[in-house]
Amino acid sequence: MVSKKLKLVSRTLDPIVIIGKHGINDNVILQIRTAFKKRRMIKVRFLRSFIDGKNKKEVALELAESINANLVEVMGLTASFSKK
Repeated sequence: MVSKKLKLVSRTLDPIVIIGKHGINDNVILQIRTAFKKRRMIKVRFLRSFIDGKNKKEVALELAESINANLVEVMGLTASFSKK
């Protein structure tokens, strides 16, 4: 379970990675892993062209698993992740 403190911190962040119509690929995962080398928490934004018709939380959970991170929160078209 994610603490309220992490959720509050995540709301102050700006998205670092934007995932568009090409979806989650090796380049996106590499960008996120590189960002985690400098930060404990990051925010990712999903464009409507990618998320259209998909469950946002399920997509965010799959991404969290592929980058080995904890899903902090999904709000609108953004998802926040923290290091494990």
